[in-house]
Amino acid sequence: MLFSFLIQVIAIAMLALGMNKHFKNVFNRPVKPLHSKGLKLTGWLLLVFSYYLAVSVLGAPMATVYWLLLLPLSIFYMALLAN
Repeated sequence: MLFSFLIQVIAIAMLALGMNKHFKNVFNRPVKPLHSKGLKLTGWLLLVFSYYLAVSVLGAPMATVYWLLLLPLSIFYMALLAN
């Protein structure tokens, strides 16, 4: 479950970097449209993969509960790292 959480954090980072505002804060240049789409796609695929990892460990009902509980925590963690 910890590995699933770490993948979630990386996915949230990719989704944030897919937005022009966050990309510009990190790299001091605007994001190209192709890079933005690639970062967003990678973020969504990693979120799906983290859910798959959670389900493979705990089973679907409990994994869904834990995964959804950890999702806001990973978003909050990324918000703290960004500031």
